Amino acid sequence: MPLPLKSSEGKWPAGILQFVLDVWDIPETGPSLRRILLAALSDTVQCRSLAEFVERELVEELASRLESLRATRRATAIMRMILSRYVLVASPLRDLSQREIITTLGPLLHTAL
Repeated sequence: MPLPLKSSEGKWPAGILQFVLDVWDIPETGPSLRRILLAALSDTVQCRSLAEFVERELVEELASRLESLRATRRATAIMRMILSRYVLVASPLRDLSQREIITTLGPLLHTAL
């Protein structure tokens, strides 16, 4: 499933956040992704595999359209959101709707540009 990067660069933050939230929130993929991430936290081989996947699917995809440092910043911000909402299940991200997360984090992600 490709990242939604066909729109103008200014719309990427909201589109990327919506895409990530959709993938992690739906029952068909969310629980499996959480299990993979939790397993990676305790197993160095799985951790490296997950890191390579994130680098290939997120960082390289963004880097092909942005300079490398900007892509890394954006990917880091997205991973923080994933860890906070789906692994740590930390408030306030745990309690916010997708729309509230996009409204709150979209400008921050845009700043990471």
